[in-house]
Amino acid sequence: PVTEPRLRQALTVLAQRISSNTRAYELLGIRTAEELADEWGVSRRRAQAFIAALHERWGVGRKIGNTWCLSAEEAATHHPAQPGRPRRQPE
Repeated sequence: PVTEPRLRQALTVLAQRISSNTRAYELLGIRTAEELADEWGVSRRRAQAFIAALHERWGVGRKIGNTWCLSAEEAATHHPAQPGRPRRQPE
């Protein structure tokens, strides 16, 4: 029979491995604003502004260095609806 402390240790190790692999998978699917701008048919600055607005409002995307980025899943579900500047949220 497996003791409770041994089971807890095994589950902790498993959770750490899953967490590490999930982060690695997420990093493989990072799409930069420049790549997304080409895909969306907008300028790089427009793509950066769009992702920055998503991050500010919904916490979607992240800034790596000076470039805004989206994960592959975020890029698949978020894109500018129309050309032009993103709407500013009233403060």
